Amino acid sequence: MSFNSLNRVISLMLRVADMQNATDPVIPFEPQKPAPDISPPAVPFERRIPEEVGVSSEVIREYVLRLYSEKAAAQQTLLILRYGKVICEAGFRGYDTHIWKNLFSASKSVTAVAIGLLMDEHKIKATDKVVDILSGYVTPIVKMKLSSLTVKHLLTMRSSVMFSEPNSVTDEDWVKGFFNAPLKGKPGKTFAYNSLNSYMLSVIVREVSGESLTEYLRKRLFEPLGISEYFWERCPRGYEKGGWGLYMKPEDFAKIGILIQNGGLWEGRRILSARFISAAVKRQAAVPEEYGGFDYGYQIWVGRKGNSFLFNGMTGQNLICFPESGIIVVSNAGNGDIFQQNEFFRITEEFFDRRFEGALPQDKAARSRLKRTLFSVMYPENKMPFDLRSVLDGKKYFTKEKHAASVGLYPVLLQAVQNNYSCGTRSIGFDIKDGKFFMIYEQSDETYCMELGFSKPVTTVISMHGEEYAVNAGGRFAFDEDGRRVFIMEIDFIEFPCKRIIKMFYDDDEVVFEFSETPGMSLCNNVLNVIFRALRSGFLSSAAISRLDPDFIKYKTERLFSPVLKGEEI
Repeated sequence: MSFNSLNRVISLMLRVADMQNATDPVIPFEPQKPAPDISPPAVPFERRIPEEVGVSSEVIREYVLRLYSEKAAAQQTLLILRYGKVICEAGFRGYDTHIWKNLFSASKSVTAVAIGLLMDEHKIKATDKVVDILSGYVTPIVKMKLSSLTVKHLLTMRSSVMFSEPNSVTDEDWVKGFFNAPLKGKPGKTFAYNSLNSYMLSVIVREVSGESLTEYLRKRLFEPLGISEYFWERCPRGYEKGGWGLYMKPEDFAKIGILIQNGGLWEGRRILSARFISAAVKRQAAVPEEYGGFDYGYQIWVGRKGNSFLFNGMTGQNLICFPESGIIVVSNAGNGDIFQQNEFFRITEEFFDRRFEGALPQDKAARSRLKRTLFSVMYPENKMPFDLRSVLDGKKYFTKEKHAASVGLYPVLLQAVQNNYSCGTRSIGFDIKDGKFFMIYEQSDETYCMELGFSKPVTTVISMHGEEYAVNAGGRFAFDEDGRRVFIMEIDFIEFPCKRIIKMFYDDDEVVFEFSETPGMSLCNNVLNVIFRALRSGFLSSAAISRLDPDFIKYKTERLFSPVLKGEEI
């Protein structure tokens, strides 16, 4: 990490932690993603009753209930397939399986497929030198420094290059930043997870094929598999991010897992060579146990103990395959984990990392129980001890708190991921029209109006600075643990794992809004720890790094994640 890059990272972290002012991004914001499409996939999988493919409906029901009750899993959607047939499709607490999801680092596995396709076309080899492929970007010094760096080193997270995720948030030229960054050891020796390795693979696809990563995959992967709804965010220079930023519907994502599970065949047609897949799902690099129970192949995680492979993105974006049982589980969640520390993995392995028999006798009773369970986890019972919607109708509450400048409707995590920062909160109001209850959230530069559903959330598309997001908005009245009346508003940004929660406490004298979000501080602390480790591992002066006090930053960030605003009725 260069000194200038370090200063930009530190500057952004201090800006985000400053609650008295709205965050001014280092790189000017531009909308990255189009509006979402909430509809079933164009080419869906065949649906089957679990018993028809040898799995008991009761086993599926017990698995769903285990995930639902595991609060730390923060499950949102779930898809279970066996031999390419969907046997369970579940949304939790109002989440829709038909909307695309930001896959975060699970995008890396799709980037690996593009590299495999290039290898199958004999346009590239794993042993090819990166400085030769990207010679137009390389200076003599870089060529000397990275003369041994190969495509395989990028695929297996063993580049040793220290230009990583924190740098990309504040740097506009990622290729230059990657090539000019210092090394920690010799390429090929040690596993060091770094999403910019995957980004460089995206650049290599463009350089070798003459097409962008998305266009290259469209003709060779997406169209043959019937995947039509997808989008990949790009870096400031126009390359797909490669290591993150891919949006895809769970069912379409499952198709790529099926392709790998079937050794590169899709409906009898060869898409990807068995040779490449064999290498991709084989242990290529040992991974420290702190990451979880998987080692690393070619941008794909490989089970350390059992026979499994995994596409893994932070906060619970997972596709896990068990080749012996023929089971694939696609899971989207909003937990606080970066890798595979969550109980989701232990529970999933317990249920599916084993053999299943052939077709089972139909069990109508078990099937009926499963249907009821799927309905109950989608629409949990919402009992309200009182209902004050009519009292709130037409009310508007203005806040004069100084730290309101850093508070917004959009969760902090979402703002950071999208580089799309709130300009501060001005007021929150309510209105009833045609029997529908609306919240009107006014920020310093924009106002959002959304219907709140009380029996089930209502889906709305809202725009922040020109970038559109789908949200599920719901409300309920309750008493807190101290017996205070509280109005709870939950705004789920359903393309992401992010939820904004606003608790409104009110009496005759004042109104207080308490903000929180999921994933919350657990994820934030994990991310901060990664950033601080990256900063400390650089060959830079301790004086520069001393500008950041980790305890201070974490304290300020915790307040940023859980602000409290007092409201005055207008």
